Amino acid sequence: MKSLKVTGMKKWALGLVFVTAGVAHAGSITIDGAIYSLTQVSQTGNEFVYDLTIDSTGYTGAGSFIDTVSIKTLNSVTSVDLLSAPGGTGAWTQQTGGQNSSGCDGSGSGFVCAQDSTTAPVPGVYTWTFDIFSGGSLVDSPSVKADYVDFVDGERIFRNQVSENITATVGTVPEPGSLVLLGSGLVGLVVLRRRRRS
Repeated sequence: MKSLKVTGMKKWALGLVFVTAGVAHAGSITIDGAIYSLTQVSQTGNEFVYDLTIDSTGYTGAGSFIDTVSIKTLNSVTSVDLLSAPGGTGAWTQQTGGQNSSGCDGSGSGFVCAQDSTTAPVPGVYTWTFDIFSGGSLVDSPSVKADYVDFVDGERIFRNQVSENITATVGTVPEPGSLVLLGSGLVGLVVLRRRRRS
């Protein structure tokens, strides 16, 4: 039987296949070149923590700032707290309800909204962490909204609103099978490196 000889770059590529196969990634959507990701970080009883990340480095639409964001993951919300946001949570106001072209407007059950003026300039990568309390259940189709605006002589000028359904990834910890693959890949890399040295 002929043995397979793997050398140099091929060894590293083989090891990296095993490593990257074990990493869990959040679901995301791309609109006008910006990438939106929504992840359920945790759930304890009726308390849900979600991360909304917007990568606007490739954004091609109008507007120089993201000044309002909202998500809907639950069919009813009793309260919301912002745990982190661009520029710090003190720069943002948060409330239950959704948004329109003027910003957070309190309408729409199940939405939570955050609004600020100039701490999320485009382009940039930003994450908002919402701590949501709910008496309801998860919705079938989560959604995300973001307002893109300009400021001219201190006046807010609405330019664009993204409003789309998105798949929320539940949890940030890889499954046990993924951890086994990750561990195998790391062990393989160590073994290959030791063989290369000798």
